[in-house]
Amino acid sequence: MHGDAHHETAVGVRAAVAAYSLWGFLTIYWKQLTGFDPFELIAWRIACAAAVMAVIVTVRHRWGALRTAMRNRAILRRLTVAALLITANWTAYV
Repeated sequence: MHGDAHHETAVGVRAAVAAYSLWGFLTIYWKQLTGFDPFELIAWRIACAAAVMAVIVTVRHRWGALRTAMRNRAILRRLTVAALLITANWTAYV
């Protein structure tokens, strides 16, 4: 394996281990939030994700692309299905 490719692989493996570890340890965190209704927690996650994405879209100057996507019924339908699947996944996870 070439030096650069080996370095990229090592970085990727470390990132994967970190991501999977964080994902696993988050279940401990969720269990500590016994005072929260699971649906309230999902609502907070949706709100925070929307805020982060609004910042990213603003920084990247992509509001026009988002408006174009929202006007296309096929794209809007796929985005809606994706959003529902992510919400179901988050709800099952929490």
